[in-house]
Amino acid sequence: MSRTTTIIITTSIVVFFTAPTFADWRDDARAISISGGEDHTLVLTRDKSLWASGPNGSSGAYYGVLGTGSTNFYLTEKSLVRVLGGDMGTQYMEAINGVDAGWKHSLALERYEPNDPNYSGYVWAWGWNSEGQLGDGSETPRITPVQVLRGEQADDPCQPSGYLKHIVGISAGRSGGEGMEALAPEVAVSCDLAAVEQEKAAVEPVDMDAIMQWLADVWLDPDVRKSIDEEKFLKFYESLREF
Repeated sequence: MSRTTTIIITTSIVVFFTAPTFADWRDDARAISISGGEDHTLVLTRDKSLWASGPNGSSGAYYGVLGTGSTNFYLTEKSLVRVLGGDMGTQYMEAINGVDAGWKHSLALERYEPNDPNYSGYVWAWGWNSEGQLGDGSETPRITPVQVLRGEQADDPCQPSGYLKHIVGISAGRSGGEGMEALAPEVAVSCDLAAVEQEKAAVEPVDMDAIMQWLADVWLDPDVRKSIDEEKFLKFYESLREF
């Protein structure tokens, strides 16, 4: 009598989830700045993302404060939703360093890095715009972020632009943006110096034939010689010899 023995081998697959990955996600999602408006709330997280919650507006009064692209007066987000990129050209707002929720509008500050002379410091706005409080040159409500124009701010000679830039602080106020601080002076000066160097490089070449003709006139015409400061002329002549 024979006996058949069946052996079953079970293979277990164990999947490990690394703790650092979860920790990184948790840290990036941590709120670093919160601002409350009339009814809506803005939350900035550690990864520079921008979120909003609360009512998008009020019946017959205003809309668009959440920046989600909706014109619905009655829309109320009871949990955080991401603010769209709008004119930034991205799906959602990115590289945000500051936020402020106004009465019926919102402001965001992009790339505030004062230790970097090349930081942008752009300002973005959305929501109600009945008094031009968004600073985009219109009185049209904006349901996604638009970039704030520079208005009377002196233009950047290194990177000319029609938009407000190098801002280090924002305050939405009740109806209009106020309390914005400009770029630190030492950075502005370095930028001006760079512009001067660019202007120097663009100077037209010296017309040596015209200079030699002028020197000949000075040498041959006594009336011309009398009208010239002798000391300055000698310095000029010496500089030409070095050239």
